[in-house]
Amino acid sequence: MGVATLFLGCEEVNKIRNIFRNKSEKMFDSNVYHDKSKIKQIFAGVIICTDGNVLLGMKKRGFGSGLWNHSFAGKVEKGEEIISAAKRELEEESGLKVDENKLKKVGYFEYEFADKSINSKIMEMHIFKAEAWTGDVQESSEMAPSWCRIGEVPYKDMWADNTYWLEQVLKGQKVRGYFLYSDINSIGRAEVEIVESL
Repeated sequence: MGVATLFLGCEEVNKIRNIFRNKSEKMFDSNVYHDKSKIKQIFAGVIICTDGNVLLGMKKRGFGSGLWNHSFAGKVEKGEEIISAAKRELEEESGLKVDENKLKKVGYFEYEFADKSINSKIMEMHIFKAEAWTGDVQESSEMAPSWCRIGEVPYKDMWADNTYWLEQVLKGQKVRGYFLYSDINSIGRAEVEIVESL
């Protein structure tokens, strides 16, 4: 599998420590984590794209409220398949239904917060992309969906890690990454790779 490491700038570029790895090494070995004793919690979600537009969701309550989300995502329940959880979360949060067989996996990310009071677990996120669906977009108790031109995505009003990888995914690439948040708004360390498959 071919892998290319991205070098992406942001306001915190001087704080970021990029770790360079060859093809035989794994990004997610135990040395990558700030605190390897943390347990992982699995999440899954779906990005909706069509004709140069992406459906964003404004988080209305809970973790990350007030930020635009790139996908409609949530926790994978016990005994649930990851792709099934992604489909369920999309329908619950946006009203849209998708065929699991037409979902394409485009992202795998792990998020960690240096401050355990923000989140004490490592968040393992699986992102799928859909370009076909049924139903009408509906606001839910958790999300307020809104269409946005891909070139006008409001990164300043999203989680900070989105600036490292979302543009590549919206262009059709597959990306995996690890992000250590030094606080709720800032990335302390990041590793991002474009990959051929996930």
